Amino acid sequence: MPNCKNCQQNFTITEADRQFYRKMEVPEPTMCFPCRLQNLMAYRNERVLYPAICGLCKKSILAAYPPTHPTPIYCYECWHTDKWDSTTYGQDYDSDRSFFEQYEKLQNTVPPFALSVFGSINSDYTNCASWNKNSYLVSGANYNEDVLYGNYVNYDKYSLDISFTHKSELCYEITDGENNYHVRFATDSSNCSDCSFIHDCRNCVDCFCCTNLRNAKYCILNKPYNEADYRKKMAAIDLGSYQTVQQYLGEFKQLKLLAVYQYYHGSKNENSTGDYFYYTKDCHYCFDATEVEGCAYLQWFHKARNCYDILAWGFGAENCYSGVEVGDNVTFLKFTRTCRTGSSNLEYCQNCIGCTDCFGCYCMHNVKYCILNKQYLEKEYRELKEKIIAKTKSSGEYGEFFPTKYSYFGYNETIANDYFPLTREEVLKRGWHWQDKMPGIYDKGTLTADQLPNNIKEVEDNITKEILVCASCGKNYKITLAELKLYKQITVPLPRQCFDCRHLARLKQRNPRQLWHRQCLRPGCKNEFETTYAPDRSEKVYCEECYQKEIY
Repeated sequence: MPNCKNCQQNFTITEADRQFYRKMEVPEPTMCFPCRLQNLMAYRNERVLYPAICGLCKKSILAAYPPTHPTPIYCYECWHTDKWDSTTYGQDYDSDRSFFEQYEKLQNTVPPFALSVFGSINSDYTNCASWNKNSYLVSGANYNEDVLYGNYVNYDKYSLDISFTHKSELCYEITDGENNYHVRFATDSSNCSDCSFIHDCRNCVDCFCCTNLRNAKYCILNKPYNEADYRKKMAAIDLGSYQTVQQYLGEFKQLKLLAVYQYYHGSKNENSTGDYFYYTKDCHYCFDATEVEGCAYLQWFHKARNCYDILAWGFGAENCYSGVEVGDNVTFLKFTRTCRTGSSNLEYCQNCIGCTDCFGCYCMHNVKYCILNKQYLEKEYRELKEKIIAKTKSSGEYGEFFPTKYSYFGYNETIANDYFPLTREEVLKRGWHWQDKMPGIYDKGTLTADQLPNNIKEVEDNITKEILVCASCGKNYKITLAELKLYKQITVPLPRQCFDCRHLARLKQRNPRQLWHRQCLRPGCKNEFETTYAPDRSEKVYCEECYQKEIY
């Protein structure tokens, strides 16, 4: 059992893992899964955006890179044109120098595309997103319409402050669910409508402050009522009132502690471990994954086979290892970031679209047989590539993803800080980057949280001219007209926190990316399992069989 070179903790490499590493012709990892995931996450900036000017067309754009970025930044449209040629930045490989140092020099020369966004309409403030319409500050988002403030949302409409949702409409503050309509303050619930403060509910209508319900209607605190009595009781509860919402959020938190929890979130899995996963087979340590087979150590990955250590995407990926934003019918990618669209046989490449047989390349599209962005004949390419791999294996550079210290993003700009929060001092001590000039305004507020109207019915359109002060971090934020319209339509009060604090609060409602070995807590059951519920938590965690008996 090896020791992680980063955190010094022991970790396991299974025989199935070893078979995969041999197949991919890579060394066994020297870091444990959490440290490897942290490293990958340090290369994904989803939500921190900066104003910029496209280096080609000169129009004003938004970029994931700060103003101090050493190269010009191109808008997505210009980057994909033939107005520039990334091979002109090619450099010769120097066997006497560190490969990563040479790669860093290349990064400091070639223009990247500003945001990972395409196919969207009126959705400028989005990243890691595609085919959205009238959406604002969403990431990991696809095919949404009029969705504001969300991450990992797909096919949603007219909703705000949602995370990990699918095909839902008129929803607010929900985490993990699909096919919901007019649902407010919900976790792990699907196919529900006109419900508020629900947890682990399925196919429910008109339910309030309920947990573990199936096919229920007109329930309050899990107690059924006839329609007339239910509506009479609900008429006395005004969820447009901030004070009322806070009261029920407290009650809802206590109510969830009495619920029964299946040891993992998901269904239709075979011989798999992880959490928030569906329709998987022979998968290990997979999180937020659907329709994957023979995979391990994945995060937010879908419709893929035989992939290890990947953060985000999938959709046709096969035989890929150690990457960020890997997908769209790609094969045999190793140690890559944002390489997609039919790419194959890439190693240590970033922002390469539609490329094949490249090594150590940065920001290229539709090329082959390139090393450090320099073009070679096929025979020359293969000979030099083998030489580089042999050298980097002997130096210890080859075999894992780019080191965190070479990420262009400050640690606090990336999702690594969401899942593995560190202080500025801790980050700098490790030799990583920290962004001291994060976007955001302070000390310009015109209204504090306690000065906001209690009820959404009392809010007038001129609130959009005010500068609000986050009750948690003190950062200033504003309410847009589109946002205000949705608050009134869904009937919820104005938020007292900025988007970032609301985002982090939703993440805290989800379980960590770590597994513990536990036994079912239902009396008399001795089933054991791997779960993301830590042993010191107070929830009643059951095996799948006991959970089904209790709930259905």
